[in-house]
Amino acid sequence: MIWIIDDASKTVLPVPLRSDEAKAARNLFMTRAEAEATLAMELAR
Repeated sequence: MIWIIDDASKTVLPVPLRSDEAKAARNLFMTRAEAEATLAMELAR
């Protein structure tokens, strides 16, 4: 599993590495903490 930021819902989601969601994602994250920190920075802008 890999972590992505879902732009539509502004949430962090786990998805399979080779899934369509992972291929379409702007960024892929190895850990949930990385994804949540990035999302927090994006929302703070």
